[in-house]
Amino acid sequence: MASRSSSDPSKKPSPVVVGRSTAYAVRRPSASDERWYWQAKGAAIDGQRPTLWSGRATPDEVAEILAKIVVEHGVEPEAEVVREARAIAAGLTVAELIARWWAHVEATPDKYAANTRRNYEGQARRLTEDVGGYRLTELRPAMLERYHSLRIAKGARKGTADLSLRVLRTAWNWGLRNKLHRETWPKPSIRLRDRSVRERPQMDEVERVLALMRQDAPTWAYRLARIVGHTGMRVSECWGLMVGDVVIDRKVREVIGGCLEIREGEGVAKTGARSVFMSPPLAEEVAGWLTGRALDERLIGTITQQTAVNGAANYLRPAAQKIGATWTGWHSFRRAAADAYADAGVDPVVAAAQLGHTVAEMQTTYRSVRDEQRQAAASAVDAGRTVRAPLHLVKKDSRDG
Repeated sequence: MASRSSSDPSKKPSPVVVGRSTAYAVRRPSASDERWYWQAKGAAIDGQRPTLWSGRATPDEVAEILAKIVVEHGVEPEAEVVREARAIAAGLTVAELIARWWAHVEATPDKYAANTRRNYEGQARRLTEDVGGYRLTELRPAMLERYHSLRIAKGARKGTADLSLRVLRTAWNWGLRNKLHRETWPKPSIRLRDRSVRERPQMDEVERVLALMRQDAPTWAYRLARIVGHTGMRVSECWGLMVGDVVIDRKVREVIGGCLEIREGEGVAKTGARSVFMSPPLAEEVAGWLTGRALDERLIGTITQQTAVNGAANYLRPAAQKIGATWTGWHSFRRAAADAYADAGVDPVVAAAQLGHTVAEMQTTYRSVRDEQRQAAASAVDAGRTVRAPLHLVKKDSRDG
């Protein structure tokens, strides 16, 4: 039974006792808080009384806190609490963390679907075998990247390796929320780089595919491909464009450029409203699509967003296959545009504004380095070197006396 003092904040409260645990008021209330600062001590172990809890509270709140400790750890909670405190001080191993997390998962059977539980359990076992002996303090992003790559090198699918780290992150965050450790994840929401090179079209391939789609695909599919391929816009953004969102710049009767105004809206703008500028040839072609159309009509045509997305499989992929390309999907055009901006020497900040991303995200996700670019860079550096003999070694022409 707990003994409590009066809640009068003007006097030091009496100790609160629950079982063999005792809480003492050790620090006066602050000006803004009438609650004393308490320390709860357990029975002596090896001559010392371990601290079970500390914090600001009223005597009634302290009694409730100590009661919860007793409920969780028994009438004599010291041994269990001390063991956990020592484990936290030493640093949990991955195996210990996963074991505790999985015990929680099994105690809450409705938390995950049956198939998810099976997949998580398999990856939890694999993580325990592979990296269970490491302490959480030893894990770093580079180490996890190497582990991810090694799993793939040994035959695991990329999705399986991704799931393995997702399970580790889930257990990790659960442990952090439950104060089993103090280590934040090596990098918040870490996304490991896919070591395989994503195939992407060159701009000459884009032009060849566009020529085929202009002949064989519906008008809306060609228009969608034309804009995405030459600006790097998202398909959802392009689908959401209205005739009234097009701004054409003219000099007398000549089209000299223009922009597409992306609006805020569900399913339309992923990263907010922005302007995407068009080259003069693209602006001139888009200007031709506007004749006789109302401002509230969709620029590419009256279709659903899902139909626009499905256009990659129905029209883009067949055209790419005809030229012998293996890349598929609208995002291939988006990555090609990112490469084209870089090849043209466009400032990365400007290119990122066109794509609707941060510079870091654009360079990490959408840029790739081709062998011919590496060769060109090496050749350019070598060509820039001029070997000159020291001045005192240059022979003077005899006619100079």
